[in-house]
Amino acid sequence: MYHPLPELGFTPGAGRSGPAQAVFAIYYDNVADRAFERAADTFLRRASFWFPGSVPLKYGATSVPELLLAWDRVAEEARGAGANVLCGGLFTHASPGGPYPGGLEGGIELAGIDRTNRMCPTDITLASGHIGRMTQLPWSPSSVLMLCGCNTAVAAEAGYQPVAQMFALRQGVRTIGQQGWSSFSARWHSYRRIAPADTEVCLWAYSRGRNAVLPFLGSELRVPGVVFR
Repeated sequence: MYHPLPELGFTPGAGRSGPAQAVFAIYYDNVADRAFERAADTFLRRASFWFPGSVPLKYGATSVPELLLAWDRVAEEARGAGANVLCGGLFTHASPGGPYPGGLEGGIELAGIDRTNRMCPTDITLASGHIGRMTQLPWSPSSVLMLCGCNTAVAAEAGYQPVAQMFALRQGVRTIGQQGWSSFSARWHSYRRIAPADTEVCLWAYSRGRNAVLPFLGSELRVPGVVFR
């Protein structure tokens, strides 16, 4: 589960020596099925395997203020422990970066969005203005941030930045985003529908539905993420 080595080019456990280390997950706190939280838990278990002895941090959020508070808490906890942040993940809804009707923008979303009308209410959408002012975390040179929500490696229009690129530029960290719509899967390498009792859950883009395009047509395989630096 969550073993994206081809995109990231790092070796599990590579950061064992040196300063203290932290790994974190921030998730959309949807009480209906806890799928986002289960994906965050799966990620943290894997990150603890990658980086033995690291400090795991997990926070839920249902609005932009709560997400920003969670992000700042990661910074405070890491700095308080004298730790670098080696790995982090956002487990939320998302939409392509760029403009939408009514002067709104796409971004990290803390609720399901009416994609027919492409409405992105500002109270639950973390857009470019917020991302550009977020606290910079104490990353290490080999750190990575994973954005697991839909289309985080896609721009809404030419000339605009994908959400993952916004994070990479602001945070100065390698950021991996999705080049399609994300799904919850009980397997990492290929899609399998999750059940309520599943504790191993991945949130990623798979070649299925609207993502079923070449070269992965009909395979239901994991679609490689796009890394921004």
